[in-house]
Amino acid sequence: MKSTKISVIIPVYNSEKYIEQCLDSVLNQTFEDIEVICVDDGSTDNSLNILEKYASEDDRIIIIANEHKGSGAARNSGLKIAKGEYISFIDSDDWVEINTFEELYAVGKPKDVDMVFFKMLNYDEKNDELYNTDYYDFTCIKNFFTGLTYDFHDFKDKLFCIAVSPCNKIYKRNFLESISSKFPEGLIFEDNPFFYHNVLNAKKILLHDKYFYFRRRRKDSVMSSIDNNHFDIIPITNEIINVFKNNNLFEDFKGKLLNKKIILIKNFVYEKLDEKYQKQFFEEIVNDFNEISKDSNQRMDYLSNLSRRNLHFYLNILESKSFSDFTMLNNISNLTIDNHNLKKEIKSFKKENMMIKKRIKTLEENNTIIREKNKLLKDKIELMEQSNSWKISKPIRIITDFFRN
Repeated sequence: MKSTKISVIIPVYNSEKYIEQCLDSVLNQTFEDIEVICVDDGSTDNSLNILEKYASEDDRIIIIANEHKGSGAARNSGLKIAKGEYISFIDSDDWVEINTFEELYAVGKPKDVDMVFFKMLNYDEKNDELYNTDYYDFTCIKNFFTGLTYDFHDFKDKLFCIAVSPCNKIYKRNFLESISSKFPEGLIFEDNPFFYHNVLNAKKILLHDKYFYFRRRRKDSVMSSIDNNHFDIIPITNEIINVFKNNNLFEDFKGKLLNKKIILIKNFVYEKLDEKYQKQFFEEIVNDFNEISKDSNQRMDYLSNLSRRNLHFYLNILESKSFSDFTMLNNISNLTIDNHNLKKEIKSFKKENMMIKKRIKTLEENNTIIREKNKLLKDKIELMEQSNSWKISKPIRIITDFFRN
């Protein structure tokens, strides 16, 4: 069986407008030893025909035609047949630099790394502009762009600010197989559990300080339209927590995990939904939080570890008999917390203002002392200049100054 250096897995769903740019960027790589696994996820447009056309012209392309099950299932289908030493994931509406695989393989292979992180640029389709973000620049762990290898313990405190996308990383295939890594299926946000399972098990992670991947931002994408598909955030947050439990790391990260769960549900989805979806999502949250509260240990974990605002959200859900009750309670809680925070800021400002006033008073006192000393010094100089000895020695001073100059 012929070996392959890199397997490129591309899930494809109704991407006829973009798939050619994606494939061209992959097939024209300076690094040719690749296989390109295109998984058509039940497309209803011309995507599959385009894939078949490209496959007839390049035998490195392998096509898998699936029923529509989502990106997670499509990527898993690709992983099952991948033969490359390393795995790369590319979304069908995105593209990569022409030297991506040559350079990533060159930095990853000699050190036998499990994962290589690299930077990603966003492409604003509407304005035809590229822009970067701290998230996809790995800014929170920028100090690790050193050429050395690390594991998650090295950036343990920054773990939850790292971009979870599978597309700005390559993975050693044997590593993924050894930990039975795969994506949750039938859910969006599937990249979250996949990332955390991988990063918690990787022994060698390398950060490469280059932009290779271009991520298209468009209004009709799954992630840009907030609707009931985003209710998946609830099972996904539970999947994330289970990843840490299965890796015996839940206790180490409990506080951050439980707060992350609430933040993703509340800030990332609930607050961005239209009211018609909020009502439906409220019921989903109620069911999830009720399941948590049935277990006294779990309930105590949440009560003991949530931040004040997250705790109010959690308790308000449990205590509300209806969506309108929750809306009222949540608004009251937010106003109460905002008022409390404002009072703290005012108190802090008053304290700072008092310290500034004390400092000003000290400076004024010092300034008064300096003025008095200056006055005394000036008086002494005037007395000295009026003295006979000063007048008599004047010619000597003039001669001394002449020779000194």
